[in-house]
Amino acid sequence: MAVWAATQQPRGLTAATAEERSDENTRKQRLFDGRQNERERTKSDQKGGHVLTLRFVAVAGLMIVLVGCGTAPPAKPIASFRELTGTWEGQYVLPSGELGPLWQYTIREEGQMRFKRSELPVEGTRQLQLRDGRVLYDDSMFWSGVLTLHEVEGRHILKDVAIQKRSGAVFTGEFTLKQ
Repeated sequence: MAVWAATQQPRGLTAATAEERSDENTRKQRLFDGRQNERERTKSDQKGGHVLTLRFVAVAGLMIVLVGCGTAPPAKPIASFRELTGTWEGQYVLPSGELGPLWQYTIREEGQMRFKRSELPVEGTRQLQLRDGRVLYDDSMFWSGVLTLHEVEGRHILKDVAIQKRSGAVFTGEFTLKQ
């Protein structure tokens, strides 16, 4: 019996020690897993934060546009290009919020528009389309937009909401008839 006790006791101690080690390893693994999950959650939260930031910026931008449109007088329906015939001058508000360079639009009765930018000179023509009281244009590769006519304190204002196709950036311009 003494032999059995002597041989069994170290096994018992070894088994108990093994159980303790196993418990300690399990606890360490749980702690490691918790930290790993926390890191993954932090990375996920950071990625989600970027998405939330982009969503916030998009919603804020939309609200600004809607509020801006809400304060502008309603557009007058355009029945013919004759209402727009003449030379218009104005500027765009860039996506950054800054005013861009001066532009000049010359619109003819048949709906052809000649455009010219003063800084870093750009010139060209585009064919306008009349649809549902608004004027549309769609340059095959670069720009599309909508022109609307407004009356403010007896003056005609031509508004252009232009979308740059490659980036999706929106530029809003206001033009007055040149005298």
